[in-house]
Amino acid sequence: MLTRSAGIAIILLLVAAPAARGANIVLSQTSLTMAVRAGQSAATTVAATLAGPPTFPFQISVELLPTGGSLPGAWLTTRPAQITHSATSQPLPLVITVPPSARAGLYTGVLQPVARNVSFPLAPPNGPLLVNLTVTSTCSSTPTISLTPGAAGELWPPDGRIENLLVAGSVALPSGCTLRRAWYELEDEYGQFGGTADIALAADGSFSVAAPVQVSRRGNDKDGRTYRVMVRAEDEAGSAQPAILVATVKHDQGGGK
Repeated sequence: MLTRSAGIAIILLLVAAPAARGANIVLSQTSLTMAVRAGQSAATTVAATLAGPPTFPFQISVELLPTGGSLPGAWLTTRPAQITHSATSQPLPLVITVPPSARAGLYTGVLQPVARNVSFPLAPPNGPLLVNLTVTSTCSSTPTISLTPGAAGELWPPDGRIENLLVAGSVALPSGCTLRRAWYELEDEYGQFGGTADIALAADGSFSVAAPVQVSRRGNDKDGRTYRVMVRAEDEAGSAQPAILVATVKHDQGGGK
C-alpha cells in the first residue's frame, strides 16, 4: 500500500512529465523565389514530409495556406496533398497567377502548412514557407488621352442652373499595357463645384461622361467663371499626361451686356 506522501509524489511526477511529442510536418524548404510577368502564372511544388508517423494506417490532408505578407492571397492557388502510411512525403502544388493590372515589383508572402482530419497527435509544423515573388511587366509607356474636338467652350446664360458638361474622347494603351484606372477631376475657379469620378471605357477605348457644373458667375468677375476638367489614365508604367477641357461662364454675352 502506498503512503499518502508516496502517492502525492507519483501524481506530481505524472503532472510534471512532458507530453509525448507527436508526428510533425516538415517542408523541404523554408523559402521560395519566383518571377512571373503580369498577366501570367507560375507553378511549383514544395514537398511536405510527415516525420515520426504512427505505425498504424492513416491518411491526412495537408495544404499551404497564406497567413501574411504583401502577396495577395487571391493570387495563390494551392491543392491539398494526401499523406498516408504508405507515402509519408508528398508534393504540395502551388500556382501563383498575377493579374494583368498588377504593379511590377517584389511581393512577399507567408504560407503555413495546415493538416486536416488528423486522428493522432501532430506537433506544430517546423515553420512557414516564405515566398519572394518578383512581378515584371511588358508595359513600358503610359496611355495617350485625346478629347473630342468642339466640346465645352462657353456656358450661357448664367442663370444658376446645374448643367452636365459633356466630356468625350478616347484612351489609347501601348502594346503590352493594361489600363489600371481612368478618371476625371473637375476644378471650379470658385471652389464650389469639383470632385473626382472614374471613367468607364468602351472596348475601343472611347468614353463619354457628364460632369455637373453650375452655370453662374459673380457680378464682379470680369473674365467669367472657369471650369477645368482634367481626364487622367494610368497603366503599369504610370500616369498619362492629362487631357484638359475648359469651359467658361462668361461675364456678358457681347454687346456690352
